[in-house]
Amino acid sequence: KFSNKKTGIWRRLLLAALPILCMAMLFTACGAEKEESLVLFEEGVYKYKLVYSHQRQDWEDTAIVRLYDGLEDLCGVEPELIADSELADAKGSKQILIGSTNRPESSLPETLSERDSYWSVAVSKDKIVINGTNEYAIGLAVEHFLSQLPEENSGEALMVSTEWTKEVTMKDYYRDGWLLKDIPAYQ
Repeated sequence: KFSNKKTGIWRRLLLAALPILCMAMLFTACGAEKEESLVLFEEGVYKYKLVYSHQRQDWEDTAIVRLYDGLEDLCGVEPELIADSELADAKGSKQILIGSTNRPESSLPETLSERDSYWSVAVSKDKIVINGTNEYAIGLAVEHFLSQLPEENSGEALMVSTEWTKEVTMKDYYRDGWLLKDIPAYQ
């Protein structure tokens, strides 16, 4: 009889603690998502290749040069710059796509009107995509990406957060109805 009472007490204690243990396991497994960081530069080597379109627009060149120079200034090493037509050589590598390449990841949303100005920075596991609809927009995207990096790199690993993904659509970049006509004469 004594052993049955002792077993019953332990059973009650375990049953009372079970909900607390389950909640702790659930919180640890699901609720506490950690911010994932990707290594962009480490031990003097870029982990990502900078990829641009071989059929790029002239205005995309400014953004490509700005990103290239920004990374070189920060890390002290020139990033590898390749055209998307040369991607067979870089298959399986991590890439920063800048501008509209032949890849579906860097295509612009189909819902944009001609008057919208749009830019985005998308960070995923093995790709970073920086794009915009015009010179101004893609310039903003590059500046957003570079502003998220530290101002100085002391030779340590340069990390990129997966939470940097940002999309901005500036509606009616060119204003409708701003033509001045039929203005009455004033004295």
